[in-house]
Amino acid sequence: LGHLPTDADNRPVLSPDGHYAASARDRRTVLWELPSLRRVTEVDGSGPVFEAGGTLLRTQVWRNEKPYVQLVSLPDGRLRFIGAESDSEIDPVVSPFGEFVGITHGRDLHLIAIESGQVRTLSDYPAGEFSPGGKWLLADSLSVNGDDGCVLCEAATARQLQRLTGEWSRFTPDGRLIVTTTWDKRVLIWGPRSIPAALPSP
Repeated sequence: LGHLPTDADNRPVLSPDGHYAASARDRRTVLWELPSLRRVTEVDGSGPVFEAGGTLLRTQVWRNEKPYVQLVSLPDGRLRFIGAESDSEIDPVVSPFGEFVGITHGRDLHLIAIESGQVRTLSDYPAGEFSPGGKWLLADSLSVNGDDGCVLCEAATARQLQRLTGEWSRFTPDGRLIVTTTWDKRVLIWGPRSIPAALPSP
């Protein structure tokens, strides 16, 4: 294929459909068409990640030496969102169809509507994951003693539907089960009988 210019700490990434690659160098990211390696567009930022099925590209940009989350549409590189990023090591999360982005600030998760910019905050739940269908959000306390647990929320409103035991949680690939792990090394599986309001329609 050829060589993609990149920094040592910015590996090239492939889009889910394999049609594009993104490489970053000197805080700039280039989108390449595959397999021709035709240069499609160039955007600000480094650390590229394909989101929302490859329709968005997430990069980290810097403003006054502070990191920001940037989302651009593909393949045109149109800016869709830019927002302040915390110094947390927790990566931002983007909903499967690109409606929302979740950014960690301290112990809180800020859930932001990409089109309107409306922000809803889940206090004391710094980490999150969207369901495969994008309707639900799992937010984790990451508490070492498991006191705060995990919470299942409605993605569009951040309304909390049910607390779950555990410090870490994930949806199964089909979105019909939730797996949580606890500080005492237990693995719990939650299904439609335990969460009837949400799990039948992921």
